[in-house]
Amino acid sequence: MLNKNQLKVIVTDFRFWILLFFLIRLIGITNPPLEIGHNWRQSLTNMIARNFLEVDANILYPRIDMAGENTGIIGSEFPFFNYLIYLSYKVFGFSNWIGRLINLIVSSIGICFFYSLLKKLFNKRVAFNSGIILLSSIWFAFSRKIMPDTFSVSLVIIGLYFCYCYLKSGSVINLIVFFVFSTLGVLCKIPALSLLSLLAIPFIIKEIPGNRKVMLSIVLSVSFLIICLWYFYWVPYLLKTYHYQLYFPKSLVEGVKEIAPL
Repeated sequence: MLNKNQLKVIVTDFRFWILLFFLIRLIGITNPPLEIGHNWRQSLTNMIARNFLEVDANILYPRIDMAGENTGIIGSEFPFFNYLIYLSYKVFGFSNWIGRLINLIVSSIGICFFYSLLKKLFNKRVAFNSGIILLSSIWFAFSRKIMPDTFSVSLVIIGLYFCYCYLKSGSVINLIVFFVFSTLGVLCKIPALSLLSLLAIPFIIKEIPGNRKVMLSIVLSVSFLIICLWYFYWVPYLLKTYHYQLYFPKSLVEGVKEIAPL
């Protein structure tokens, strides 16, 4: 039996809460992608992953089954999440729930890095309380759905942690890891780009060497270019060529006009 002091140490260890929330969300994880919300989105994610397995594994051409006489190739987010699901199918065979487990694992790792980053920036208390709030927020449900929402945010959070490490140490390895994770995160779902707005702050901190700011600017520019190539060149090309889309690519002006009345 644990004594009072041992129990206190456990419950104040953030890893305990990550594990607890992870285990809770394993309940019913093998259920079909039919629940209170986002049935179609989870089914569509599985659909693209299964077509990588059964039709064509080219990651540049995500494909669905609802296209009638069309090929089914769809203009969507960069299907990195779907491709991880496809690779799991290759190893373990088709399972309708494996995407849930992948998202849950990656989102749990993302929370770990979220806690670690805030601990470095502030202190353990701020990091712990913030982590608990995030774990028990809408993240609780979305991190076990077969959708790229928390998956993409987690990748960007991991990237931000390594960006912080780069700015502190100047290690190029940390900068490369930041580039890979942040770029993949935003490619998986473009709203995750908003998190990178935090990187405006280092440029006004005088203690950070200028050469590190320059290198960070270059990496951010290359990352943004890749993201733009996918969303504003390749997705419109897929839409124009294959006539099926997950969402409607619009210009910034059209987007502002739609948001303004709301």
